Amino acid sequence: MKKLLFMSVGKGITVKPKKIICENCGCEIQKGKTDNHYGRNDQVKGIIFTIKEYKPDCVYFFTSKESKDTVDLVKNEFYEIYHKPFDEIYNSNFVILSDVYNFDSCYVDIQRVFEKYSDCEIAVSPLGGTNPMASCMSLWAGVFNKKILFAPRTLKNDNKNELEENKELKCKKPYEIQDKINDKINFEKFKDAFDSCNFELARSKLSDVKDLEYKSFLLNLIDFYGLWDKFDNKCSKKRYLNACLDSILSEFNNEKNKKIYFNFKNEFPKVIKQIEDNLNFLNKKIGDKNKDISNSIKFYLPDLLNNAKRRCFEGKYDDAVARLYRVSELIAQIKLVDLGLINLDSLKSNLSFILDKSLFKEKVGGFCSEQRFKKYAFKGREKTYELLEEEFGIKFSLGEERDIAHEKIISSRNTSILAHGLKPIQEHVAKKLFEDLVDYSKIIYPEIINDMDLAKFPKFNIE
Repeated sequence: MKKLLFMSVGKGITVKPKKIICENCGCEIQKGKTDNHYGRNDQVKGIIFTIKEYKPDCVYFFTSKESKDTVDLVKNEFYEIYHKPFDEIYNSNFVILSDVYNFDSCYVDIQRVFEKYSDCEIAVSPLGGTNPMASCMSLWAGVFNKKILFAPRTLKNDNKNELEENKELKCKKPYEIQDKINDKINFEKFKDAFDSCNFELARSKLSDVKDLEYKSFLLNLIDFYGLWDKFDNKCSKKRYLNACLDSILSEFNNEKNKKIYFNFKNEFPKVIKQIEDNLNFLNKKIGDKNKDISNSIKFYLPDLLNNAKRRCFEGKYDDAVARLYRVSELIAQIKLVDLGLINLDSLKSNLSFILDKSLFKEKVGGFCSEQRFKKYAFKGREKTYELLEEEFGIKFSLGEERDIAHEKIISSRNTSILAHGLKPIQEHVAKKLFEDLVDYSKIIYPEIINDMDLAKFPKFNIE
């Protein structure tokens, strides 16, 4: 199979002389001369280097009428270096492009040549020429799956690009370049999916990324946050979420992965910081197995509120309000625990709130009939707030006007499609309910905003 080398050739860059201001009279002074061939010498050396290394059967120089004489310089320089005429060693042809500054024109002209020689072994070197020339050369190399060659360069102390000595010609197959592009696209899609808590899609897109040094760490994160988003406290029968996250971080930051961890932290410092904050929050919520359950249940509030906010972000307002209704219930239940009215054994073993009859009779004092107890037991949110107000004089209030508005808006949950009706919840309803319940939560949990910040899921695309 014939071995061809396609090379784009330019005429060099026109550099205009600098103008400086005379310190004495203030007039403009022209410094230097107009140079129409700046960079041409580098290009000539790159062309010779590429041809010598690739050893083609024939070279096709893609030029304009103006840049055609650059090839003459190549041949002269070749003779100076090797003391042999270029044309005695290599066959060469010109492809004169009709308009090297017009992308469409370059596209069509270059397409014809690729199609004509598509059965040959072709390598492309977009070393010189205009941007449309180099772009179309690379584009058609990709279409026909031909190699792209790169002459190595380095930056010398005099700030001029010079060819490195004794270096190999670099070669890339278009599919290798396409793999990198696809990896970039899929990684961006992973970040968007992760930030939207679409963890199934995030895993799918990350799995499609072929080359990523911290891929396994991110896959572990996807699984972890997928569990947490579903309110799981455990990642296995015996392992709590905080221990799981601590393990994920420790394995990522061990001696073996130190460099990878540093690279990731350098690229996504806020992600690492938020993961560390998450661990801090989970340690407070479920870290100590012997912790008094009555002191730890309040940490479910920031968890629920953040979860509701994520559902709002996704546009799932009915799901958000279902969680916010539970927040309202939990605020009252936490107060019942504080008052010592909840059976702690049941709360610890079954994570359920059961009004303890003996404790209730003890706390309310005086005569306590069975009917009085049953009025509040197992009755839900409204009766729980009634119990607090009627029996203990405790009323959760943000002011009469706001309390009335809140009760009206929270009752819309009952007619929603996820409760007892068929109406979808509107965005403004979910967001107003969220704001209200954050403020009601502060009554029993003043530091809740801080813990909500600690419990936020990390985001790769920081707003």
